[in-house]
Amino acid sequence: MDTISKPLIGITPSAVPYEADHGSFRRYASMTAYADAVAMVGGIPVILPFVVGDVPTLLGRLDGIVLSGGADIAPSRYGDGDVHPDTYDVHPHRDDFEIALVHEALLRQKPLLAICRGIQVLNVALGGSLYQHVPDAFTGVVHRQHHDGIPADQPGHDVTVVSGSALERTVGTERLPVNSFHHQGLKVLAPDLVATAISGDGLVEAVEHRTRPDMIAVQWHPELMALSSDAQASLFRNLVRASAANLTF
Repeated sequence: MDTISKPLIGITPSAVPYEADHGSFRRYASMTAYADAVAMVGGIPVILPFVVGDVPTLLGRLDGIVLSGGADIAPSRYGDGDVHPDTYDVHPHRDDFEIALVHEALLRQKPLLAICRGIQVLNVALGGSLYQHVPDAFTGVVHRQHHDGIPADQPGHDVTVVSGSALERTVGTERLPVNSFHHQGLKVLAPDLVATAISGDGLVEAVEHRTRPDMIAVQWHPELMALSSDAQASLFRNLVRASAANLTF
């Protein structure tokens, strides 16, 4: 793919606390694996600041979006009045920005890949809800594999992929090994989303939009397995190809 035809793929970062001698700040931060995975399959990665008021302009110039992983969404966003004690580092401005990105991506028909926190944002943005702490509701699968010493780039469990789904056409299998380190998960699915992968304990691990097969969301972290697994790399390849088909000039 020549440079001029490479699509621009926006990647949402985290805003992490940072302590310095001259004060306390937040810094935009993103695992390099997100950008590496996008670049590996022919996209140009662009890290996005939380410019909520400029989301329409931003989406007018980008060709696709990655909603990345990160800390928890405010429970009030999906109607929970109580906050679980394990809920951490809620960042309302990031919630605002990413929810706005979802709606603008739908409006402008921009392809989107949502990862870990991203699948949760997508569900909440479209009217769904979350389990605030998965271990309180599911016990059959370890969803935080690092607690068992499993490296982040290795699979922790399998998911069953729904036959005939856009996800199945993308990864090419109905049984997919995935990595796993999350404590929140999808509870009530948004009306416009359909489940496309389930873990052994029944937790929804992937969804896609009912009318937009170029909007795929997964609970695991394919960016960390993309170098060793073509099935995981295919999620980024699918995003970049769909984005290239609608290049913004």
